[in-house]
Amino acid sequence: MPLSESLPRPGSLWRYNARESRAQFRVIFVANQAAAGSPYDFPLVVVYEDREGNRWAQLLSRWLERLIPADPQRDLFEESGW
Repeated sequence: MPLSESLPRPGSLWRYNARESRAQFRVIFVANQAAAGSPYDFPLVVVYEDREGNRWAQLLSRWLERLIPADPQRDLFEESGW
C-alpha cells in the first residue's frame, strides 16, 4: 500500500481506541511527508485538534496504535456546533 493511502486524511475525525472515550479529534495535516525516508528519515507526525481548538502533534506510529476513525454518523464536532 502506498504511504499516502495509510495516512490519516486532513479533516478526518478520530477518537481514542478506549470504548468509553467520546473525545474526537480532527486531523489538520501529517507533517514531514517530504522528508520521510532516505536520506532524511524524519518521522511522520499527525497534527490534530479538539473541538476547543487545542492543537497537538503525535508520531504517526503512536497515532495508529492509539486512535481509530470516528463513526462518521456520530460527529461530535458537529453536535457541539464546532
